[in-house]
Amino acid sequence: MTSSSPVATQEKPTSDTRLAKFAGKSWLLLFLPVVWAFVSFVQGASPSSMAPAPPRPALVFNQYLVDLGPVPPQRFVHAFFQFTNRGKEAVDVTELVPSCGCLKPHLAQRHYAPGESGEFFLKIETAQENPGPHEYFVDINYIDPQPRSARVTFKVTLPYRQVLVEPPGLVFYQLSPVESSREVVITNFRPQPIKVTGIRSNSEYVNADVVSSDRDEDGFQRIKLNVTVPGDVPPGRQVAMVVVSTDDPEFSEIGVHVLIQGPESVIQPAGYLDDRGGERARGRGGEKSSEASR
Repeated sequence: MTSSSPVATQEKPTSDTRLAKFAGKSWLLLFLPVVWAFVSFVQGASPSSMAPAPPRPALVFNQYLVDLGPVPPQRFVHAFFQFTNRGKEAVDVTELVPSCGCLKPHLAQRHYAPGESGEFFLKIETAQENPGPHEYFVDINYIDPQPRSARVTFKVTLPYRQVLVEPPGLVFYQLSPVESSREVVITNFRPQPIKVTGIRSNSEYVNADVVSSDRDEDGFQRIKLNVTVPGDVPPGRQVAMVVVSTDDPEFSEIGVHVLIQGPESVIQPAGYLDDRGGERARGRGGEKSSEASR
């Protein structure tokens, strides 16, 4: 008679047991962030290194926009800009770049120590501009010691045209010894006439005279000037101004800019000594020319 040993049987997991195991694991997952935060607090968080902020531009302007709005009739309109070096290094202003040559910006000083202030003006001659709204700007390029650029803006609404100068400026290319002349027309759009009382120039090479004063086809007063420049001007570039004086209180002086480009400077060829001690000139391409002296 043989005896059979009992066989162990495995219970099939029920849905209740699976739910209990999953609930236990879920509580463990929920508890992990708390444990991680506690460990980080005990060990101490390592601070992350931050890159230093780049230095800020040194020049700070009191105002970056001057908006005069509508202005009454007048010969000149001005805008004033003031700035301060707020940096720790000195500032060197390299150039002022206007959007229009009519602005004529001028900066007397170019080097500014930390904390030092500067200023410049913009000037518009209304007789050379069209009526209506205008927007101009100037770029100020400087080094602090990094290359920088700042922009200021000038807005103005000019009144109905009062006096017009055409052209507002003249250019003479005096490359030959022949006198040149140009015509300038001043048109007065107001009912009261203008009388020219005098004409002057700040250059000995520029002369101007009144040719005529009449009315155009629309009935406006028209004054014609003749500006002449002689042929024998010095080499290089010159800038001059012709000023027309009148009896009008609003336009007592009317300016005309003149640019003269003279001939190029003549450079004498370099000489050398020949084997006999005489000085000889060197011609084109370096070849020897005839003897200058013996």
